[in-house]
Amino acid sequence: MDPSKQPRIFVADDPVDGRAWATVAMHGLGSVVQWGDGQKLLDALTEMAAPDVVFVSDSLPDFTGLEICLRLTSSAVTRATPVILMSTDPSDEFIRSAFEAGATDVLHQPLHPDLLRARVRSYLALSRQARPMDAETQSKTAELERMIETLRAELSERERLMARAEFLFDHDLVTGLPNRRHLLQLVERARRRAEGSHWPMAIVALGIERYAALQASMDKDSFDRMISAAAAGLRQSLRPMDFVARISEELFAAVLVPRETDTAEIVSRNARDIVARAAAALNSEIMLDGRHVALEVRTAVAIYPQDGAHGKDLLKHLDDTLTLTRGATPRERRRIKTPDLASALALELRLRQAIDSDRLIPFYQPKIDAKTGLLLGGETLIRWPLRTGEYVGPGEFVPIAEAGGLIPVLDDYVLTAACVQIAEWQDRFPNFRIGVNLSALKLHNRGVFDRLRELFATTGARARHLELEITESALITDFDAASNWLSAVRTMGVSVALDDFGTGYSSLAYLRRLPLDAIKIDQSFVSGLNEDRSTVPIVRAMIAMAKALGMQVIAEGVETPWQAQILTELGCDGLQGFLYSPAVPAEKFEAMLAAGRVDPRIKKEMPEPPADRRRSSESANQPDSRMPGNGPPAVARDNRTQNAQSKRKP
Repeated sequence: MDPSKQPRIFVADDPVDGRAWATVAMHGLGSVVQWGDGQKLLDALTEMAAPDVVFVSDSLPDFTGLEICLRLTSSAVTRATPVILMSTDPSDEFIRSAFEAGATDVLHQPLHPDLLRARVRSYLALSRQARPMDAETQSKTAELERMIETLRAELSERERLMARAEFLFDHDLVTGLPNRRHLLQLVERARRRAEGSHWPMAIVALGIERYAALQASMDKDSFDRMISAAAAGLRQSLRPMDFVARISEELFAAVLVPRETDTAEIVSRNARDIVARAAAALNSEIMLDGRHVALEVRTAVAIYPQDGAHGKDLLKHLDDTLTLTRGATPRERRRIKTPDLASALALELRLRQAIDSDRLIPFYQPKIDAKTGLLLGGETLIRWPLRTGEYVGPGEFVPIAEAGGLIPVLDDYVLTAACVQIAEWQDRFPNFRIGVNLSALKLHNRGVFDRLRELFATTGARARHLELEITESALITDFDAASNWLSAVRTMGVSVALDDFGTGYSSLAYLRRLPLDAIKIDQSFVSGLNEDRSTVPIVRAMIAMAKALGMQVIAEGVETPWQAQILTELGCDGLQGFLYSPAVPAEKFEAMLAAGRVDPRIKKEMPEPPADRRRSSESANQPDSRMPGNGPPAVARDNRTQNAQSKRKP
């Protein structure tokens, strides 16, 4: 047999008298290689191909047989090679240790030559059978490793492509800036931060003039480089905290992130400064392919919250302003501008001073029992007196308060004034209730409970005389939290009314889940009784819903005897409006409390409607087979002029 193809048998045994037997016993079975110590065997295995079988004596001078077994069976080269341990120790404990060390078999010395040859043949046959299986396993393992590596590379490439796709979905391809979709997300994030801290926030926009003409005048690569240069100039004009986006082909927008110390005046000034710097950066000439290109821009500014409550509203404000100024000359653009921020900021400053110096005055509009005319109480409405003797109404200064983050301060001001006044009146007039409007900001502020307790303690006001009026929109913002809030307030003895009912989400489904004492029908429905016959069944349904849930019903904006009559017939409990009185100062309201009732200011009967209208009015009081539930008659057309003349601003 070719020596290179003979089985390889490694023997490690005592160098003095242990190796002679191997040459004799294994003659003709294969190529025998012998060593006199364990280290030489281990060194050879690092340089030579793996043998077919290894015999290891337990009497080596440097290693025990068990140690050599452990080394061989833990090596990748000889892990599958049969290892035979030869020993003079026949104990069961030694045999168990040998097998635990990885030995294939244990032979006891001295060895019988014929038995040894038979064992060697068996081990060589076993090795020959295992070698193809081992080679196949190695091949399969290598193939599997290649597949895993290929899959890992494919997954890495897929992740890279997905990340790129996500980036392109949110960013402009040319400049790498956030696009309009991404900007909306960034604006909403900044807006929520500003809203939570009652900070103003500004967004500025810059539109490139003659965009289409510029694009047509150069190749795509040059044009894209020009746009990228413009984006870089815009970024450099911003503060590090601000971020810029390309929201359309010709429009850039930048969100000016508010800082904790920024007031509305500071935000406005920063916006103007940044617009000026950005416009200067874009108006400057850009060197492109050896020629100078000057960009002309138009600008717009949107301030949160007065120009929009949400990101999409703010962007629409910018779009509208830029559309108006497209193609206009610089002088014309100065005439087409957003609301005067300077005057708004001045008014906000004066409002802050008026609050701080206690110069706002609470007025009270009476609420009347619909059936008896007795005075039920009043609603607190703040007036801001000017030096001229005129008053600024809530319709004018509340938007300024909202823009300047003054609503929580204003809420607390009105609540405090109402409690002080209740404490003054409650012992002399035991049966009245004063209403105070609370904003959504106050409603969702847990500190309001502590503030109410503090006010009741410091002013001496009794909770049963206070009624909090909440709008539907404030409740729907977080329905469950609002419901829990209302329940907690009512446990204090304070009553709760749903203000402006009918303007939001009026339905029995949500109304029955709210712990309310009363609803106030919005004045738009009350005025509609004069104009639209279909309003009657709507109001009837509102009253029916509230009555079914045990709530009182107050109608706001009652201006004519006809409205009062219809509302009373429909089951309204209380009436509030100019028919009885506008909001009046505390001393006049106190006189009304002392009188105990307020009579209508217009006492004459309504004129009888023409015959054709009378017939339709009479039919409105009868059940209609085609429209079930139609109610009381609509007012005659002749009375509309009188109604319009009776309307006044509170």
